Amino acid sequence: MTHSRTMTDILSLADADREIVNWVLKQQRSTLDQISQHTQKSSDDLKLTLTQLVSEGFLSEDAETGNYQIAVRTKPRRPSAEKLWDTISD
Repeated sequence: MTHSRTMTDILSLADADREIVNWVLKQQRSTLDQISQHTQKSSDDLKLTLTQLVSEGFLSEDAETGNYQIAVRTKPRRPSAEKLWDTISD
């Protein structure tokens, strides 16, 4: 089950997980090998962590390319202009 995560949720992650998420955010997308090189952990050690971060809604994985990218909302959601006008007119 994925959750709608925000940037604030990243702060609740363990240091190692937060480092991965922040690094992927800065890179925009990263492969398992790139993350492995950055963290100096083996790909096998990272697979479980990345799977967990995907399932918790912090990262997403592109099935075609194998790239990981941030799944966290980086900007607050704002109502559309149409919804605002509907609210004002009610």
